[in-house]
Amino acid sequence: MAYFDQTTPEFPICSWQISLPLTAVTVENVGTGISFIRNIPAGDYWGYNPVWNGIESVANPIDSLIGILAQTVEDILNLDFADPGLPQLVGKQNWVVNPGSTYLRPRIEVAAGFTSADYLVTVPVPEVFGFSPTGETLVQLTGLLNATYNSSGYFSPYNETVLDDRKNTREIYQRESSFAAPISTNIWGVTKTRRVLSWPFVYAAYVYRYRRVLPVFADAAKVLSDDPNNLLENWIEGVADGRVTRVFQDEASAASIAGEYRFGVVVGDPLRDTSAALEDVSGNGQIFSTTIEIIDQGTVDAV
Repeated sequence: MAYFDQTTPEFPICSWQISLPLTAVTVENVGTGISFIRNIPAGDYWGYNPVWNGIESVANPIDSLIGILAQTVEDILNLDFADPGLPQLVGKQNWVVNPGSTYLRPRIEVAAGFTSADYLVTVPVPEVFGFSPTGETLVQLTGLLNATYNSSGYFSPYNETVLDDRKNTREIYQRESSFAAPISTNIWGVTKTRRVLSWPFVYAAYVYRYRRVLPVFADAAKVLSDDPNNLLENWIEGVADGRVTRVFQDEASAASIAGEYRFGVVVGDPLRDTSAALEDVSGNGQIFSTTIEIIDQGTVDAV
């Protein structure tokens, strides 16, 4: 059964939590050079986790990387700079499809109010948030801060072909009376317990870091060779210790509130044996068939 025929190539997006240490966020007024610093608390933050904001768009809450970053920047602008525009910020992600690059761009957007200046935002681990090493600028004219790269914590190879199969098992138990009556068997019904996600054709630059950094592989996949995120290798490493992954099937909406996803745990330990998840269908390490099996643990507004 395929569940992504209406939402590919943007979906599925496979998200996991990134363990972030105490992280300093520096915001500098580009015109005056004055800056302030506030900290993002140490914790686990989702790489992708959209929620309907009640108006007309979706935003990531503070349990996500871009959501907590947006909230921290907002606190600096309003509490430290006392920006007269009283900006309210939200963290979002949107697909950007350019001739030479395709990526799920993190962005901070002024949802209400305005900023009275351009502000440069820097963090000590820029690659986690998809930032360039020199930081990104919240532009007064547009009310936007656009990251240069993918952020950490999600895998989505922007692929037209995705197979989503479910393995159903019957929940069965037996009981025997104390009077030596025959054993009776009770069937509780059918429960979805296993899920297999398959991408028949995935460019190597979406799989391995050492392939991503080589332009010959990155150019074919239309990804930036210096972008360290949105890699199958990262997803496998991120969930190898049994961490829960969320597989988003569609965007959040007024009807679904949160993005439509199912969650579960990856089966086995593909980190130690990638042959269980990959097959080189090109024969020369350029294109892989990718299969990940998940123990399904439930759903949020998704089939």
